Amino acid sequence: MLATVAHTNAALGGMLFLGFLVAGMVFWIVLAHEAFQTGVRAPKYLEWLQQRHWSGGDLLHVGIWVSAFFLFFFTMGSWARHAGLDQHWLHVIAALQNSLLQLLLGGLLVVRMRGCCRDFRDSFGPRDEEDVRWAHVVPSILKYYVLALPAVFSAAWISQFLVRPFDAEHSFQPVLVFFTDASTPDWFRWWLVGVAVILAPIVEEALFRGVMLPVLLRKYGIWTSLMVCSVLFALVHGHLPSMLPLTVLGFGLGAAYLYTGNLLVPIGMHALFNGVNLLVLMLAGGLPDPI
Repeated sequence: MLATVAHTNAALGGMLFLGFLVAGMVFWIVLAHEAFQTGVRAPKYLEWLQQRHWSGGDLLHVGIWVSAFFLFFFTMGSWARHAGLDQHWLHVIAALQNSLLQLLLGGLLVVRMRGCCRDFRDSFGPRDEEDVRWAHVVPSILKYYVLALPAVFSAAWISQFLVRPFDAEHSFQPVLVFFTDASTPDWFRWWLVGVAVILAPIVEEALFRGVMLPVLLRKYGIWTSLMVCSVLFALVHGHLPSMLPLTVLGFGLGAAYLYTGNLLVPIGMHALFNGVNLLVLMLAGGLPDPI
């Protein structure tokens, strides 16, 4: 009975992911046809994002503080791992580290925003009132998520294929290993879900798409800005085998921001991407075998 339920859940997870993947491919075919007929549309909100108040000084200030926070927490984590603490306290310290880092970064962005005497609408909000309505935001999130998924999946497959001969054991991100490990306590697994679906999408998108991308767009072209922003986004995750798919995901998130002018769209895409991945893993009962 339990085996039947497990197989059913695994099938549901596979069908869910496959459904999104097929939808993305259909969207790409439609867009390719439109581009062939009328050409590729220029990003609608490019000039709007270039006019954001964020400056290179803001980016440098945030970067220095984030580096200091990260160094402190990295040192703290290294000490905890070498101090012989049991798994319970290692989980507690890991949760505190990551939560505090995300909250400190979010707070720092708010302080910089208030220091410029601006509000959230000026800093991150859409240009038009209707763009903030959920009836407009949710379809945009789904559209750009399924558009990004085939490219991200292809990049992940290529990355797994290249990495496996050298380091198959570490080809999956540690957060996914923790989430599927039977010894991981339930509270830590739920904390991972909260960070992956709520905290990380808000803070990371505010930094990389909300602040960094507009600053880069004022000095460089669209492709260069998207590349730099996406590579740095992938680097902060600290997992070499995931560099390529996360860079591709960063491109998709940045493109969604350029075409919608609404930071809620990449935030929603990021949350949906993480949430669907965790849901599929939960239904499948663990990580797949490396390719």
